Amino acid sequence: MTKLLLYLLLFVNLSSYGQTDSIYVDDLYRKYVVHLPLGYDGSTELPVVLGFHGGFGNAEQFEEQSLLSEKADEANFIVVYPDGLGFLIAPNLHFWNAGVCCGYPYINDVDDVNFIRNLIDQLAIDFAVDEDRVYATGISNGAFMSYRLACELSDKIAAIAPVAGGMIVEDCPSDRQVPIIHFHSYLDENIPYNGGYGDGPSSHYNPPLDSVFNVWSTIGNCGIEEDTLYHDLDYTLVSWRNCDCGSEINYYISTDGGHSWPGGTSPPLGDPVSSVLNANDLMWNFFQEHDINCGPSIIETNDKPIFG
Repeated sequence: MTKLLLYLLLFVNLSSYGQTDSIYVDDLYRKYVVHLPLGYDGSTELPVVLGFHGGFGNAEQFEEQSLLSEKADEANFIVVYPDGLGFLIAPNLHFWNAGVCCGYPYINDVDDVNFIRNLIDQLAIDFAVDEDRVYATGISNGAFMSYRLACELSDKIAAIAPVAGGMIVEDCPSDRQVPIIHFHSYLDENIPYNGGYGDGPSSHYNPPLDSVFNVWSTIGNCGIEEDTLYHDLDYTLVSWRNCDCGSEINYYISTDGGHSWPGGTSPPLGDPVSSVLNANDLMWNFFQEHDINCGPSIIETNDKPIFG
């Protein structure tokens, strides 16, 4: 069985627990799924986490894989799953134009950044949204998309949390060092942490992750670079900090898992997930430390306030 066929089997269209809607952008109807936290009544502006599926995925599948909706209910934020675009022969297997890849959106020069800009504006109309606290995360091709948004939509994205991906844009015009918390595995052979060509279906080159973080460190004038804060047999945490605007980069790399969502679910035939890291818990703690105005967030959970 070919590697491509395995990927097609992994990302079936699973049922969603959220509400589905669409907006018309650049002559296309673009779909997204919204999950409102338990008890949402529109009286309080809430943070938004945008969750981007990987290549050959879709919004519903990623909601199931990431378990972000469960975290949203616990921590009281809105999570939105935008849907990429795919070929008509595989209507539920979608991609993002994340720079130098991938699939239908890249081949057809789809402006996914403009889609997300319009989506954020629409969410602010439809729901009680704190526009200073809009965050992006995603896996693989969705991680690439998170980095592209940090480069090209830094006026709307407060921080990002890429998982099992990298940055593959040809140019990063951002003049703001967007805070980053990145998750990867030493065992990821699809997007190798040390760069190069992986064994996945995409044929593009992946820059070494350290070089990606050094690009952002230069943008943010970070005073401390590549400081190893923790290292054991389970995982390593490296930090770039003392950056402009209170920004920072935290890089978690585990010795277990693979090309998967730490603490999430593993699709059939997919890599196992990390049991030593929980991406949702760690990214949410990180997001609370950063808003678009360089300050910590004050989050009202369903239990009691948390001060980042």
